Amino acid sequence: MIMSIEKVMEYLFTRIPNSLPPELFAGLLEQLAWLMDDNGKDIYQVIDGWLNSDDKEKVKIALAITDVLLLESDEAYHTTVARIVERWPELEPMCIKFQQLWEQNKK
Repeated sequence: MIMSIEKVMEYLFTRIPNSLPPELFAGLLEQLAWLMDDNGKDIYQVIDGWLNSDDKEKVKIALAITDVLLLESDEAYHTTVARIVERWPELEPMCIKFQQLWEQNKK
C-alpha cells in the first residue's frame, strides 16, 4: 500500500494528544523534512495548507514552523496573519512570531 505524505501527516495529527505543544509537533515535521529526498517540499506543501485550515490546531502547528518561510510576500504574510487573528484572536502572539520570522529572513 502506497501512502502519501499528506495522509501520513493527517494520521499523525489525529493521534497526537491535545496536551502536545504545537511547537513540538512542528519541530518533528521539520526534522522529517530534512530526511526527505525532496528537502521537505511535500511536507511544507501540506503545512501551507494547514496554515489556511479551519482547524485551529493545524494552524497553530503551521505557525510554529521556523525552518522555512511558508509564504512568499509581505502581502501574503499580512493577509494570512490578519485572517488568522480575526478568526482566533488568541493566536495573535503566535502570528506575531510568524510575521517576525518573515521580517527577519525575507529576501
